Order: sequence, then structure tokens, then C-alpha cells
Amino acid sequence: MRHIKNQVRLIGGKWRGRRLNFAATQQLRPTADRVRETVFNWLMHDIEGARCLDAFAGSGALGLEALSRGAAFVVFIDHHASVQCTLQKLLAELEVTHEQAHVCKKDTMQWLNRASQTPFDVIFLDPPFHRKYILPCLKLVQAHGWLNPDAKVYIESNEVFDQQLLTQTGWQVLRQKRSGDVYYAILSARDVTQ
Repeated sequence: MRHIKNQVRLIGGKWRGRRLNFAATQQLRPTADRVRETVFNWLMHDIEGARCLDAFAGSGALGLEALSRGAAFVVFIDHHASVQCTLQKLLAELEVTHEQAHVCKKDTMQWLNRASQTPFDVIFLDPPFHRKYILPCLKLVQAHGWLNPDAKVYIESNEVFDQQLLTQTGWQVLRQKRSGDVYYAILSARDVTQ
């Protein structure tokens, strides 16, 4: 598989403007700068000191941005060994300690399909666009206790979100927007025990 050199530019916080290189495959699609800027503006009161999960981490853009903006701890999950290796190198380059971040080489769906030991304040769900993972992941985070009270979940897709279905499954859409062919939103669980 041919690897293409790509960069992620952190847009806020202590590493603002820092460009981080990663070797990308066709599956990696970092969240665009302007989308990240909007999302982190939405989450500005939720990130400082938060425990975050960057599921389907890929380039790690969302989790790294959260760390840059003061998140206390971020778990990065991705099943590709090359992604895991790159993320660990990026974290070392930024002098992030094991107390601040952890990288798991796991399948996200399998990882979420178990009882939570330590729930999260913010979860980023940005799966590959051709996969229908968002609703199954939302069900797993509800079913297995992955959410702290008042937790927020970010979702990103190339398809418009079915708000009625989200509401029926216990979610409230707090903010949403479209940028080109990308739809993204912040959700909260109305009843995490549902």
C-alpha cells in the first residue's frame, strides 16, 4: 500500500499552529481545520480537564486538538498498526506522558462492546464514511456506561443525520452543521441508561 505524507495543523491551545506529519492511507481522512475549529468552539466549556475518547483515531487530529486545548486524558483507538505507531511518535514529539494519553490498537466496535471502567466526558466518533458505524457506536456507549453525566459526543458523516432516529434512541442534537459533503454534530444522551 502506498503511503502519502500528510499533515495535521493544530488550530488552538498550547500547540496552536503546530504541524504534525503522519503517513496516511486512503482510509485516513482527518477532520478539516474549519470543521475542527467549529467543533472545538462548540466544546470550549467541555474540554478543559476532560477525559476524552478519540474512536477511529486515524490521524489523531481530534484527540490531539483536545490535548492541545487542555484535556486531562485522551484514549486513541485505531486498529491499524501503522496508525498506532504514528500516534505514539506524535505524542512523544509533543512530550505527552502516559498519564495524559493512551493509544490502543483495537477494533473500536469491539473495544466499546464491554463494560466501561472509566467513562468519558467527550467522545469523538468519526468513523470511515463508507461504514455505518455511528448508530451502533452510540448504542454501545449508552449500553456499556461509557458516558459521564453531561457528556458530549461528536459525530461526523458524509450523510445527513436522521434526527428522529437519534431522538428515538435517546440522543439530543445540541449543535449541527454541514461543510461541503461533511455533516457533523454534537450530541448528548438524554437517558444514558436507555
